Amino acid sequence: MHGHPELPPGPSYSPANQLLRYSFRPLEFLQECAARFGETFTLRLAGFGTLVQLTRPEDVRDVFKGDPKILHAGEGNALLSSVVGASSVLVLDEKPHLRQRKALLSSLKGDRMRTFFDAMQNEALAIADHWSGARFVRADKAMQAITLRVILRASLGLQPGPEFDRMQNTMSRLLMHVRHPLALVMLNLFPLDRYENSRVLPF
Repeated sequence: MHGHPELPPGPSYSPANQLLRYSFRPLEFLQECAARFGETFTLRLAGFGTLVQLTRPEDVRDVFKGDPKILHAGEGNALLSSVVGASSVLVLDEKPHLRQRKALLSSLKGDRMRTFFDAMQNEALAIADHWSGARFVRADKAMQAITLRVILRASLGLQPGPEFDRMQNTMSRLLMHVRHPLALVMLNLFPLDRYENSRVLPF
């Protein structure tokens, strides 16, 4: 779509500048663009190319109803492969995506789902036990902790113990880094596998 004459308007400053603004203040940046350019606008982010942003629900709905052979969600998620792997359903399209999706869904039925339900309930109650007497609770951190522990128990089959704690610490560290404002910049310029054996990440 780069250079297409019919693209909606958008900010004129450099792609590098736009990427930094989006990395550090994503919601504010998008709201500023919507207020200035309207409900549909174009961003050019260094390393990510040209992106048309849709804010109207009906436009988003049209995209989801579009031809998956033309609208490749996996291609748009390519950066995530540094974290989730090149075979993840999130970064695949068309037949490879359908194969992985079918394999994934087959494990989320019947007795297997009851395992997830039990793990969700147990972990939610365990996390909530720490809230006694607290005036305020960070819901995002609590939900992330519950989700991670459910994945480790129900998906990977780990039980509380040294291995569970080690994996939880490793995954928490990874999530902490990919949530950093500079993650989009650094992961695009320096793939994660370059640092896989390092104790110090560049952000």
